[in-house]
Amino acid sequence: MDRPEDQRSREATGLLVGLGALESDGQLTELGREMAGLPMHPRLGRLVLDGERLGCLSEALFVAAAVQGEGVFVKGDKGEKWADFFGGRIRVEE
Repeated sequence: MDRPEDQRSREATGLLVGLGALESDGQLTELGREMAGLPMHPRLGRLVLDGERLGCLSEALFVAAAVQGEGVFVKGDKGEKWADFFGGRIRVEE
């Protein structure tokens, strides 16, 4: 595995500092420890933890699941009925 580019490392560190997962000196925060235990992008981890703290965990989990998946209404062996059921009922008006 190659070492990441310096710019990518700075961007990742900046993101984690901005989310409150790292102190500016690079030390992991308590929030960062909690986020590290969640198997998702740090932004979504922060969303879920804030949702729990603010009393809207189920809504936060719904949003995290929706944006993490690639195709909610993709037909497959088990998802075909759900895709048919919901696929025609959700419309985006412009």
